[in-house]
Amino acid sequence: MNNPQTEAGFVKIATGKEGNDILSALYSQPLSGREFRVVLCVIRSTWGYGKKVDWISYTQFEKKTGLNRSSVYRAIESLVAKRILVADKQLGKTFYGFNKLFNEWLVADKQLVAEQHTTSCRTATQLVADKQPTKENITKENIQKKNGVGVDHFLFSEYERISKRRVEKPSIYVDALRSALKAFTPEEIVQAWAAMQCDGSLTGDNDRKKNYFTLEYGLRPKKLSIYLSTYKENA
Repeated sequence: MNNPQTEAGFVKIATGKEGNDILSALYSQPLSGREFRVVLCVIRSTWGYGKKVDWISYTQFEKKTGLNRSSVYRAIESLVAKRILVADKQLGKTFYGFNKLFNEWLVADKQLVAEQHTTSCRTATQLVADKQPTKENITKENIQKKNGVGVDHFLFSEYERISKRRVEKPSIYVDALRSALKAFTPEEIVQAWAAMQCDGSLTGDNDRKKNYFTLEYGLRPKKLSIYLSTYKENA
């Protein structure tokens, strides 16, 4: 039977006058449900143990909040941009903390600005924008006409540019790539890859410190769909 008592432990959160009441400042903000869940998770994992910051992997966020990885990613990105959470990457791990100085929060739509990503990579929009063909010339026909190469070669090169990983044997991925092209345009695949590269849980910020963003992973239709949505929401 649940019977929580402060004697067994509690989280110290400053409340009182308007200028110092963290709880009222927090519940008065127009945050989404997933954002509130992630904020509370960070507060519990840091202040709950007498710490200002703590390393929390995406896997831990998923287990503690019940959110899927994509939702965790979007919530963290939004909260860091709003300065409600702070994120500091050290030795391949991202440490999260709650910013108690709520006068620094950027929550009104007109105030929202592009802040530093939770991970050290640039935003998905920037990744795609750098030397990226425009929507008008990224069609299969124009890629072949302008570059003199097939769309397969073009996308392999884009994967290498975004992921910073070399495609050693492109031929073994041709079937998977062409299958993906039946459901997604070349532009959409590149955008999804950019969002994948900005997901720290894929590129090393996980329990095993392993980079899961392989080309095989990046060509899975389900993953492409999820990260394409992530890209569009953050574009």
